[in-house]
Amino acid sequence: MLASEESMLWALVDSISNTARSEQEMAESLLGKLSKLPIPRVARFQRELLDCVNGLLNWRLWEAADVIHERPCSGDTFADFRLWVVAQGSEVCREVLRDPDSLASISEIERIVRLPQPWDDVDYPHFASLGALASDAFDVILGKLSPAIAESIDRPAVLDEQIPAYLEGSFPSDYGVDTAVHVRLPMLSAMRGWSV
Repeated sequence: MLASEESMLWALVDSISNTARSEQEMAESLLGKLSKLPIPRVARFQRELLDCVNGLLNWRLWEAADVIHERPCSGDTFADFRLWVVAQGSEVCREVLRDPDSLASISEIERIVRLPQPWDDVDYPHFASLGALASDAFDVILGKLSPAIAESIDRPAVLDEQIPAYLEGSFPSDYGVDTAVHVRLPMLSAMRGWSV
């Protein structure tokens, strides 16, 4: 799910992705909005989020994340990175899916790439908490109800689904090969000062 007029995910993320000044501010705003929704809509948000993050699980984007991080990303790091891409909004997410090299045009990526290694935790392009916001919102909603009513409400199974961290199969044969990376990711390679 990368774009839809009826998308819960994009209705909420796009409404705040350009105004939130930090991951924490965005998370708080999303949690506030989610916790005011009916539980089926909270579950729908999570389903769309998982579908979107799963759609971003591909070797081309993983290779771009490796270039940005200047080292191979673990599965968990790449999962957090994909959540960060989603948090940038529907337009960025669609463009990154079409062409991972478009990440070079995001000002936050430009800033991060210029930072000396090793990075501080806050400098990494990640948004791990986005994956848990629907679950947190469900807990907030239940907390507003009487204990008897809260106990009668089933937790939607989608809130417990894990974000897949790895792709099936092995790396493509030219994954990470310098000349291939420069051809596939010319803008990101140039940001890193890499040349063939």
